[in-house]
Amino acid sequence: MGLAAGGLRRNTFSSLGVMAVVATMAFGLPALDRAVRADRPVSHGVPYHVGGGITVVPPPGAVLDVTGTRPRSDRGTALFRLGAVRYALVVTPYSGDPTTAVARLRTKLCGTGRCQTTEAAGLWSGVIEGPDLAGRYAAVVLDGRLVEATVLGPPPALDERLPAVSASLSSLRSSR
Repeated sequence: MGLAAGGLRRNTFSSLGVMAVVATMAFGLPALDRAVRADRPVSHGVPYHVGGGITVVPPPGAVLDVTGTRPRSDRGTALFRLGAVRYALVVTPYSGDPTTAVARLRTKLCGTGRCQTTEAAGLWSGVIEGPDLAGRYAAVVLDGRLVEATVLGPPPALDERLPAVSASLSSLRSSR
């Protein structure tokens, strides 16, 4: 018995088609992803909807990093970049007290031992210290939502941007 030439030809072309689709996904999509910028400008002085009914006015000069931003109706995240400084807000439903929220955030940030935290007075709940990295963190409870705020960056850049980020953190509002 001989080979069925038509079936063999059909299988060959089908296999080549599948290989072309896989190659496009493996090489074309990552190239397209790298070509699209992750940073989006935000309007100065205009509240940004983080998620869960929480808004914040981004610091002047901030850009939104869409790779770390996910607004949803009941929760959300927003990642802003100010040069080398990273300013992140995470909103989740919450029914506990602020002291527990701060302790939970402190454990989440430095529970692995890569950095150390100390308490702070005023707007920020604490200070983060690590090798070549400094930061501040805060846990704010607004209308049944927990807003975890962290700002991290190299010490000189952080010192320069911290007043603007603190003003931004003060602008947190619930739209509920």
